[in-house]
Amino acid sequence: MGSTISSLTPDSPMIFYKGTETDYMELVKVTTTAIKKVYPQAQILNGGATGGNTSYWQDVLDLTGASPFDVGNWHYLPQHDDVGDLATSLWHDIFSHKNVNRLWNTEYMVFSTNHPDTGANNSPDEHSQAKNIVKGYVKAFADGAEKIFYVYYKMSDAGLIDPQGDRKKKAYYTLKKLIKKIDSFTSVTTAPAFQDNSTYAYKFEVAGKPVYVVWANTGKTITFPLSSTSVTGALVTQSTPADESGNFTVSYYSVTNGSFDLYVSDVPCYIEEISGN
Repeated sequence: MGSTISSLTPDSPMIFYKGTETDYMELVKVTTTAIKKVYPQAQILNGGATGGNTSYWQDVLDLTGASPFDVGNWHYLPQHDDVGDLATSLWHDIFSHKNVNRLWNTEYMVFSTNHPDTGANNSPDEHSQAKNIVKGYVKAFADGAEKIFYVYYKMSDAGLIDPQGDRKKKAYYTLKKLIKKIDSFTSVTTAPAFQDNSTYAYKFEVAGKPVYVVWANTGKTITFPLSSTSVTGALVTQSTPADESGNFTVSYYSVTNGSFDLYVSDVPCYIEEISGN
């Protein structure tokens, strides 16, 4: 008799959990007890919460006094180009209500083609996919996400690599650069002076030094303040590659009295400070 799993094909329908909130919590209690008995250090996550169905998870969490979950887990469905910042804030509120203050997005993706799942605001090309990946990661981290897992490495529309010839898309190099710049950050804050509904600036603390991520809805020149008047220069790296080989544009700016003028666009850039001796 063949197993059910071995009979699955790429055309098999997706099947999600069908039980009630009470059924789910009973399952969690049993499995959590077994897991912790074998490996006490294990981190328990809820099944990936998707879309806007928050009432189910609110009811699940309300069934117990203390949450059995160490980490709140949600999946992002790409219905908006700026990729999940509101969803992050929403799920953060739901889980933190039960003192679950760690939040992981274990399924995140951005399409590079017009796709039914992207809704009215889609990413129509690979350049849009790349820049929106940066915006989504940065906003989600700023809203409380601890970890974000990009779900499709090799896929024609939402992947980082096109399976046709194994071509690395701009998104591949973009995510690799983002990881290099801010992966080990210890804190992230917004720059209030630029939260004017059209300009976005976030400050990541990385190895004891600030790394800023900045963009605007439309191109403009801004005067960007740095952390200290002792800063003498700024290194600005565009977040998406300038060509198909993964080369990035990097520019040096002189800094006077702790600030400098910078042209920003809808493509995010990284700003790193250089201090004099």
